[in-house]
Amino acid sequence: MPKLLLFAPCERVILGQDNSVSLIVIIQQMQFQAPPGQPIPEGAGVIARFSVFSQWHKLPADGDKIFEQRVILSIGDGNPVIESIAEFQMTERLHRMIANIPIMPVLHPNEYGFKIFLREKGQQDWGRVLMDYPFEIAHLNQLQLQ
Repeated sequence: MPKLLLFAPCERVILGQDNSVSLIVIIQQMQFQAPPGQPIPEGAGVIARFSVFSQWHKLPADGDKIFEQRVILSIGDGNPVIESIAEFQMTERLHRMIANIPIMPVLHPNEYGFKIFLREKGQQDWGRVLMDYPFEIAHLNQLQLQ
């Protein structure tokens, strides 16, 4: 299995002409604000446009195998509120994955975590969390979720 080198949510990923990568504004917290006195319906979402970046290093045993990467956002071990699953093959020494998230659900204030998993295609079990990146949701003006 490839080795995870880097995993981070950020506002933008820029790929340079020389194959370099720039992660712009690594995100640790997202704040929601609503007009005063207006409750937010449960399940509402906002345009957020951010990315979750991962970079993998090929190991000798990886060969021509196809892998599946799973990125989720959840509280503890709970159900994911965001999930992205993508296939890739380690054709080069390094491989990058960018999960673009265009809409973010308005969530209750709490400490969440972006978690990343990897499995070989065809396996049923995702195994253990390879990395858990803490991510806080904060509400300004004390949002009222219905």
